[in-house]
Amino acid sequence: MNVAELRIGSHYHYEGSEIKLDGSTLACYLNNELKSPLYSVLLTEKWLLDFGFKKIVYDSEETGYGTEYDLVTDDFTLSYSDDFSLSISYTKDLLAIIPNIDLFKYVHQLQNLYFSLKGEELIKN
Repeated sequence: MNVAELRIGSHYHYEGSEIKLDGSTLACYLNNELKSPLYSVLLTEKWLLDFGFKKIVYDSEETGYGTEYDLVTDDFTLSYSDDFSLSISYTKDLLAIIPNIDLFKYVHQLQNLYFSLKGEELIKN
């Protein structure tokens, strides 16, 4: 994991357990004081639902087939598809699509993006 991806408040695995990074854990990690490294937590349907995403299943020729998870805020909507792609729709009818399917496989990556867009933490409901 790249140290630049670490943020206080994001979720990781440490010694087999999920942790939410705090200031002291980050300081220990940066000073190599932890006994084992931090690992990324895979982004799953449970995580998306815990963050408040709504599950939408498309199952017809008209709408297509697949699953999408949407998180609607006052400023934008994040849409995470089952192919790991992510789109951002802004309320001003602008659309940004992030095409790299490997980009959003981990919880901390989604939390970091959300913080960059909204200026606040994405937390579990």
